[in-house]
Amino acid sequence: MAFAVKFADFTIDYVTSLRHELRSNYTLDTFARRDGGLGPLRAPVPPRDISIAGKYFGDSAAALDSYFDNLKAKLYRTGRGKLYIKDNNRYVNAHISGYNDQDVAQELPGLCKPFAFQFTCDDPFEYDGQSQSELNQNVTSSPFDVACVNNGSFETPAQIEVKALGSDVTDIKIYNTTTGLYLRYSGTITAGATLTIDCADQSAILGGTDVLSLITGTLEIYLHPGSNNIRYEGPTTGIDLNVVYLERWL
Repeated sequence: MAFAVKFADFTIDYVTSLRHELRSNYTLDTFARRDGGLGPLRAPVPPRDISIAGKYFGDSAAALDSYFDNLKAKLYRTGRGKLYIKDNNRYVNAHISGYNDQDVAQELPGLCKPFAFQFTCDDPFEYDGQSQSELNQNVTSSPFDVACVNNGSFETPAQIEVKALGSDVTDIKIYNTTTGLYLRYSGTITAGATLTIDCADQSAILGGTDVLSLITGTLEIYLHPGSNNIRYEGPTTGIDLNVVYLERWL
């Protein structure tokens, strides 16, 4: 039985095996004259390696060579792309890191070439193909709470968008009251402009300008699995508040 794997907008057919390998970033420090050792309370999640293998069947040796020449050229030119390995619309961000094939002589009319691709996922998580968005328009109260539900199995970074409506908005705070973490933007969002705080990229952009220097607190506003509460505190002259996130699994 064979199945297909999609990388970026290319489909690799006739895959017969798929293997995941998740490395370990956990290190332990030991000390002389001390029992045991010291390790991090939470080790960072390491990269993921994915290998796929299969056999492609063609009408001739030339057809096999042509198929794999084109496939390798397309995949290696892509760079980082979305790798879909299941039928659940989830993907991982991956790079091609290796390839091998083998010429096999067979009786006509069929010729086949076994192949294998290796992918390295610098970002090890599987993501939902559809982002979640909790948009609240014309917020005129403070504090104002936004309920967000993360149906993934792992915490995920939030992107927070604050748009000033009729008046400028100065000095706002965003909390995840579920975790107790918060950030503060001490600058001004001019009327009609949108402040975008991306906790995945660790960035803060206002009208195309980097305003990260005006952020204090933490950009670790992550949504944990299950229910989360995101709170806005600031001027009540009217804003649009949007919390965007991708659910993810390990």
